Amino acid sequence: MPDRTHTFRVEEYVLPKFNVSIQMPQVVTILEENFRLHVCGMYTYGKPVHGIVKAVVCRKHIRYNRKSSKAKHSICKDYTGETNKDGCFGTEVNIQIYHQKHGDNYDFNLEAVAFLKESGTGVEFNATENCKVTFDITTLQFWGTSYYYQQGAPYYGNLELKSANGTHVKNKEVILTVSHGSRKQIKTYFIDDTGMASFTLDTSAWDNSSKVLLQAKTQPEDLRGRNVRVSYGTASLTLRAFYSSSRSSVKIQPVRAMLPCGDVQQVTVQYHILATELGDGAARADFYHLVLARGSLVHHGQTTVLLDPSLGQYNGAFNVSLPIDLISPMATIFVYIAFPEGQVAADIFSLKVSKCFRNHVKLGFSGRVALPGSTVHLHLQAARGSLCSIHAVDQSVLLLRPEAELSRDSVYNMFSYSQEHPSTLTDSYSDYCTNHESPGIIGSSQTTLPPGSMSPFTYNRYSYAVSQPDVYELLKNSGLTFLTNLKIKSPIECRTQTTFYYDYMSYGELADLDNLDPETDAAVEHAESEHVELASEAGPIRTWFPETFIWTLVPINDSGTAELAATVPDSITDWKAMTFCISERHGLGISEITGLQSFKPFFMEPTLPYSIFRGESFPLKVKVFSYMKQCMVLQLSLMDSRDFEFMHANTRFTACLCPDSAKTFFWDVKATKLGKVNFTVTAEVTEQEDVCTESTAVVPESGGKDTVVKHLLVKPSPHQAEGLLEEKTHTSLLCPKGTSASETITFTMPENVVLGSERAHISFLGDILGTALDNIHELLQMPSGCGEQNMVHFAPNVFITRYLEETGQLTPEIKQKAIGYLQSGYQRQLLYKHTDGSYSAFGEGSEPGNTWLTALVLKTFSQAQDFIHIDEQNIRDAASALIKSQTPSGCFKSVGKLFNNGLMGAVEEGLGMSSVIITALIHSGMPRSDPVVWKALKCIRNLVNADTGSSNLYSLALAANAFAVAGDKALRQKILKRLDEMATISDDQIFWSQQSKQEQDSLYWYRAPSVDVELTSSILMAHLSKSTLSSDEIRKVSQIVTWLIKQQNPYGGFASTQDTVVALEALALYASKTFNKDGPNLQASLSSEGFSQNIRVNNTNRLLLQTVELPTIPQVYRVHVQGQGCLFLQAILRYHIPPSRSDITFAMSLQTECTAPNASQFSVTIHARYTGNRVSTNMVLIQVELLSGYSPVAGSLEELKKMPLVKKVESEADRVILYLEEMTRQPHTYTLLVQQDMQVMDHKPANIKVYDYYMPEETTVMSYSAPCE
Repeated sequence: MPDRTHTFRVEEYVLPKFNVSIQMPQVVTILEENFRLHVCGMYTYGKPVHGIVKAVVCRKHIRYNRKSSKAKHSICKDYTGETNKDGCFGTEVNIQIYHQKHGDNYDFNLEAVAFLKESGTGVEFNATENCKVTFDITTLQFWGTSYYYQQGAPYYGNLELKSANGTHVKNKEVILTVSHGSRKQIKTYFIDDTGMASFTLDTSAWDNSSKVLLQAKTQPEDLRGRNVRVSYGTASLTLRAFYSSSRSSVKIQPVRAMLPCGDVQQVTVQYHILATELGDGAARADFYHLVLARGSLVHHGQTTVLLDPSLGQYNGAFNVSLPIDLISPMATIFVYIAFPEGQVAADIFSLKVSKCFRNHVKLGFSGRVALPGSTVHLHLQAARGSLCSIHAVDQSVLLLRPEAELSRDSVYNMFSYSQEHPSTLTDSYSDYCTNHESPGIIGSSQTTLPPGSMSPFTYNRYSYAVSQPDVYELLKNSGLTFLTNLKIKSPIECRTQTTFYYDYMSYGELADLDNLDPETDAAVEHAESEHVELASEAGPIRTWFPETFIWTLVPINDSGTAELAATVPDSITDWKAMTFCISERHGLGISEITGLQSFKPFFMEPTLPYSIFRGESFPLKVKVFSYMKQCMVLQLSLMDSRDFEFMHANTRFTACLCPDSAKTFFWDVKATKLGKVNFTVTAEVTEQEDVCTESTAVVPESGGKDTVVKHLLVKPSPHQAEGLLEEKTHTSLLCPKGTSASETITFTMPENVVLGSERAHISFLGDILGTALDNIHELLQMPSGCGEQNMVHFAPNVFITRYLEETGQLTPEIKQKAIGYLQSGYQRQLLYKHTDGSYSAFGEGSEPGNTWLTALVLKTFSQAQDFIHIDEQNIRDAASALIKSQTPSGCFKSVGKLFNNGLMGAVEEGLGMSSVIITALIHSGMPRSDPVVWKALKCIRNLVNADTGSSNLYSLALAANAFAVAGDKALRQKILKRLDEMATISDDQIFWSQQSKQEQDSLYWYRAPSVDVELTSSILMAHLSKSTLSSDEIRKVSQIVTWLIKQQNPYGGFASTQDTVVALEALALYASKTFNKDGPNLQASLSSEGFSQNIRVNNTNRLLLQTVELPTIPQVYRVHVQGQGCLFLQAILRYHIPPSRSDITFAMSLQTECTAPNASQFSVTIHARYTGNRVSTNMVLIQVELLSGYSPVAGSLEELKKMPLVKKVESEADRVILYLEEMTRQPHTYTLLVQQDMQVMDHKPANIKVYDYYMPEETTVMSYSAPCE
């Protein structure tokens, strides 16, 4: 089987709650006046949708004359109405309004687009279908015929007649004209009930040296009075005489039927053998058969026929047995007999077989319908020892892309085999006439016209080989590769051919191509006619709503069966399940899709937006569906909650719901609590009189109550009353050292704080990595949609997991969680890989791979191999890409763009870049003796020794780490000594900065720039690279760590992605070096005026994040610690301040404009430029928060991707993020189109934020509102 690559798509989607289908004929003829159009809506659980339909049927892009300058236009007509009780709307479409009478005689296409809006909720989905309007009333084709004949033997064939829509036409007359030489024969046949007419032709009078032309046509209908030109089926077939070195013959009897699976097919072979060719006195004849399928020889055999030597010739037949499952889906059988003198008699035939698998797999649920929450069993049958992959998904998933589902057809369509597409022209002798040129043959040359003449035609003359169909050609077309000395090739004749080409670039289009009717090229005619194949037919609370119900592997036992029990999810839908199984002995098998309907007699569907701002209100709509056979009285209620309030009184609805009906109810609610708010809606059948007046109400035996819980995200409003969130963090490491330690923390707020928004807490841990471990999936509250930023989801997991493993703290639960994040981060990082093995921020595309990022990926992949599977090829590819950037000096050059330009000094320098790359290569396993390594180390050593003090601090730190991993302790120490001289020492803390002065807003709450965190962390790693640390060295690194942890954010990360990765690696290394297996044993007290609380931290809870909410702010709090070990303390202060207009770093202005008359859409235009003190920024993000109930228009997002500087556009549930390469002082404009999906009242404005990703302190925020309200 050849190597195959299969692609799949990863994309965001929204599952449709119902399916819209258009039922219309795929093909109609121009003679039909109209056709029926049906638009139907069905919920995924199989019930009809009631709503309003709008269908638009168009004939698009009509152009009467190809030379006409008139713009293309369309003819459209709208059809509207309501669905009936079956969920369908029907109408008649008049074909004639789309037909232009004058000269309009070409097939055209009608496109129908139908929109169905659900009653009550307004939810809308659409569908598109096409209908071809054709002027070909019937089609006629030869079926089961061969492209050659053997003179004297009957020629068998069939004619198949179909209508325009593909159905067979019966009881029609067909006229067949047989032309050979100068003679013509006309025969008449009748199409039978199967749509076929069989014919047998006598070939005895056909000249062996000439072609025979078969032409068939049907009698046209009487169209007098119809001003239209149509065509009826015609077919032609050119036959050539078959060449055989033998006068004996072998004929395979045609098999017309499609062969079924799991059976054995008998194929009959007839023979006519001359005794003279077998040899005198031969008493037996040996026939051989070969069967090709799926690209290989799958079956072969020999049949011996006993003969009577007294006869001069032998006629008879024998059968060949073919196992169907081996030859699916198409097989070629070749039967031959070889005679002593080298002659061969042979025949070949192609069989159409059902798509079969030897592993027979069956799958079925224990029942067809089940209640949500109930248990069902899945029964599976397959070959013993098979391993089966089972999945069951919501039918809505299949509605998105039904063609992506695995099936018998899709598996077979993945593979193409040679015998399915045989070469129709013999090519092994294509150069015969070049090598054996006959007199008079003209070699290939191009001919031009005499000067002064003009013609759009260019002529070309060449020679080619012509031969009769023969055994050689049969073998070649079957896909067989063969070696033989038998006489299987016919004589070859060399001919000359002249072809012409029309120059479309110099001349206008031909007015009428029909006027150009040169003699048909023999080779082309031969190619079109010689290969004819069979035509291919084209109760409990419902909170669990997964898209995937079952996704698992199941082994098959010795009895060939397996059973799987599963709990039915809460979704009211049809679940579609299928399985494929593999077996070493029986191969692949695929089941048919089986269904399970998750269904209740009645149920409800709440409709609400994804998120709103606090203070906004919206109608919580609930649609209740009933499929009982009788009416029932229903009570509907929304549970009270302190998290939201009713705009009016909380109403309990009572209604009569009758068979196959639905009703919509709503409450106007306003959310008052920030965060996730639950809405619990209950519908229950009650016994109540006088509600159902038309018929008697009943109470169902089961399923008489339905409760649904839906979530809504409530966000703080960005307007003046809510303001912007500010987060302040103060971190300390208190080590009593046998006595006690204490710290005082003062919580203060600015004067413009939003009243009541302040809140604070203090967290206590016995481990400096505890906060990061607790928030490993969200170390940063920032987007991470590019290759640089994704590393924050991947690399820290490696460092923290290794630390926990080395210190014996890695529990199975933590390991499972960490490995899950590692695997997803690894897979996501591969999205940014280039074909050359390098990585860049946005993957294959405009910019080349970036060496800095590639080195970071290589190092992290190499370290992650201890915990998850990393494909070695990815390691090798990244290393290979880096080695290519090595210069003759041994150092490395920078390739590609790094979007964090705070590191540009180190990146552009040979010292920093080379140090990073060589560190990564050594981590990947490259030995220090490798020329790449020692040449690089020599270059780095020379740069360090020759340096006069002008080197970038970060480059020196990276060089120290490079020599550390390379084992050069002396040079590492030399560099560290230089770095220590440039350190800043303050309040018993040590750090390094690239800034000359730091402006601190508060002693407690200051956070250093991202670049300083990364620089200090890198130097800390170099200090920790020693195998053992002295007490003085431990004191020094502890002072560095004290400063470093003060820069942490509330989630355990730092300011941005790169500094988080480097800092956590350094902290994990420090934690491992200083770990005490006895652990901490600390008693801490937190107190203020009128408040006191005690916290205990020991070895059993050192990783437990203990949080104390502070009752009063502003206030002064004191922490006192006693015992052994160190207490990691983090104080978090959060409050809101009004958005302030600041153009210090970015100048931004906004415009909004209504674009739709019904005010459902409007555009947001952002004008922005950089106004800071740098030449340009790092990567800049424009973060557009969406108004509640709005979503971006898909086409608008695609347009944004084409705008200058835009590298990526991400669309999330409640925001759109633009990733810009950078922002300069040149203004740029970006426009986003948004549309309202759900009704929300009291709309609050939403924010648009522009900020430098790697220097998030450079930020500008503005708000916008809907202009159409």
